[in-house]
Amino acid sequence: EDEARLAKEEVSGLKEAARRAEDATQRVLLSLTQERQTAGLRQAELHGVTRELHEEKAAAAAKRDTLLTQVNELRHRLGERSREVSADAESIYASASSQAGNTRSPVPSDVTADRSAAHEWSVSQSER
Repeated sequence: EDEARLAKEEVSGLKEAARRAEDATQRVLLSLTQERQTAGLRQAELHGVTRELHEEKAAAAAKRDTLLTQVNELRHRLGERSREVSADAESIYASASSQAGNTRSPVPSDVTADRSAAHEWSVSQSER
């Protein structure tokens, strides 16, 4: 009789231990499932942020290219305008020199050198 009662108590204790172990297992599984879901959400969020960064990078590169094109066009126009101004200056100087009866070169060498330097600078800038 005592043995039967002890056996029943032992079985009852084992059942309780098994129930507690099952509860602990379920809690761990639930926790792992939640962590997996959280990790999945974080991964999706990081993927979205990465995609946005790539899009922003592409947009910035396109804007940079557009600005570089505009700068090069402006440099080219500046070079053309510089040549026009130099030609006008030469013409004005030549006209003034002939009216004054000057027989020297129609354009002083320093003006020619300045024009040449301005042209070289403009070409070097447009090549950048």
